[in-house]
Amino acid sequence: MESETNSFRVEFPDFSCSILQKLNQQRQLGQLCDITVVIQGRHYRAHRAVLAASSPYFCDQVLLKNSMRVVLPDVMHHCVFESLLQSCYTGSLQLPVGEVVGYLTAASFLQMWHVVDKCTELLGGSPAVLCQRSCSGSDRLSPGDDNGDENDDNDSEGLDLDAPRERGDFATILPDPKDRETGRPGEDSFSPGPGENGSPTSAGRGAVGDPDGD
Repeated sequence: MESETNSFRVEFPDFSCSILQKLNQQRQLGQLCDITVVIQGRHYRAHRAVLAASSPYFCDQVLLKNSMRVVLPDVMHHCVFESLLQSCYTGSLQLPVGEVVGYLTAASFLQMWHVVDKCTELLGGSPAVLCQRSCSGSDRLSPGDDNGDENDDNDSEGLDLDAPRERGDFATILPDPKDRETGRPGEDSFSPGPGENGSPTSAGRGAVGDPDGD
């Protein structure tokens, strides 16, 4: 057997990106999907391996509970989740200026810490806006929400990456960083009970959630 010094090592730098692109195409076509995420009556088909690798929350649902169907709370807007789901397959996320707090809260629930860190960085220059939005109820997660508040005019001013910030400013809605590896303590499960139908939806509905259900 030849030693490693006599072997060739070949790199394929674009291979991982190509794999994700193909997985995303499969998701959009509903092919090889093995998990359904339900939110606000809409069903999203995806791959358990991709979700588990992107979110410790989904990792727990898949590994500990072997869930094939996960129901998320209605307080999280389905458009926000759809964007986060897309980012799991593309590695990029479009964040509307006025909806960063909604993405921050949803990502914190799903334990997508890379998204949490980016949102916190964007909101670092205006902790007051973060505090206000985090206490404003379920409307804080609705994309395009405009309550006519005068404070809403400050949204564009809050995206100051150069302003000083302290991570403790956001402790009211963000979990302790040391809990990131073990998951959020006391987190309730939103998986359906044994009596609910866990059968996956039909293929072809992965790209856009189906409001009509299975």
